[in-house]
Amino acid sequence: EALEPIGLLPWFQRYGEKKPQLINMYGITETTVHVTYYPITLDDVQHASRSNIGKRIPDLEVYILDAYQ
Repeated sequence: EALEPIGLLPWFQRYGEKKPQLINMYGITETTVHVTYYPITLDDVQHASRSNIGKRIPDLEVYILDAYQ
């Protein structure tokens, strides 16, 4: 499910940003594993309207395709 960053505000108010660190990970159902990761910051929670899926995990590949590829 898509992460709604503002929903994490109580977590950051209670625990802060450092320990434990929250990570948003993304992977489509067909991969059955995570493909990207993004460390979530308090700034993300306060200012982001959408979740960031981050960068690819180093030993994996990510392809962005349009309707023709």
